[in-house]
Amino acid sequence: MDGVGSATLVRGSDEPSDVLFVANPSRESAIPGGAPPDVTRSYMFFPSHVFYTSPGCWQFTVRVGHEEFHIVRELKALGAAVDGHPSGQSAESLSRDGNVVIKMVDDRRVLIAVDTTNEGRPEDGQIDHLFLFTASESIQLPSNVNSGRGHLEFTGSTLLVQQRAGAHLLFAVQSTTETSGPTPGATRFERSIGLSHYRGWWGFALRDLEQIRQSTSCPNACYEAAGHALRFPA
Repeated sequence: MDGVGSATLVRGSDEPSDVLFVANPSRESAIPGGAPPDVTRSYMFFPSHVFYTSPGCWQFTVRVGHEEFHIVRELKALGAAVDGHPSGQSAESLSRDGNVVIKMVDDRRVLIAVDTTNEGRPEDGQIDHLFLFTASESIQLPSNVNSGRGHLEFTGSTLLVQQRAGAHLLFAVQSTTETSGPTPGATRFERSIGLSHYRGWWGFALRDLEQIRQSTSCPNACYEAAGHALRFPA
């Protein structure tokens, strides 16, 4: 619907495809644990993975015999606002540890991705939180900034990335409207374009960021990595 790109589905060891075909539904249906008998009699279940290339509303068309049904799923993006430039919904505070990738994609845009270890599940190489920052002027990351184990703090107006809690800053951006005052070592941009925060990605791995390239879907602000669309604040 309004998602960018194309969602794909995978069953078992099959290659990703935009079509999931089940030749014999009654034979291939799974039995979900804990489902009551009336549910298993009324429905069939086909385990698969769905890979979304961006947040947004996605519609799936299901055909069973001559009947057609539609399933709509909203994959939410959690946005933040920096310097009064909103990029989505209101932000929540985060404090996360995990494997962090900090990547400069051009002279004004920085990507920060984290696979967390403290959200109730083990580290799996998948991106749990993604931050896209656009400055209004050319910037440079300090030479000591690299990817690896890290700690991230996000309040909506301030994003801090450290090697561990309390350690020196690897990357920091802070709104000039932050009422608590400047964070030592943070880069403050008086005219930042914006900072976006996304979560809820499926099938988007940290290693996919090695393939990031500029996209033709919108001027300047759009990039993609392994088929996943990245729309930076413009």
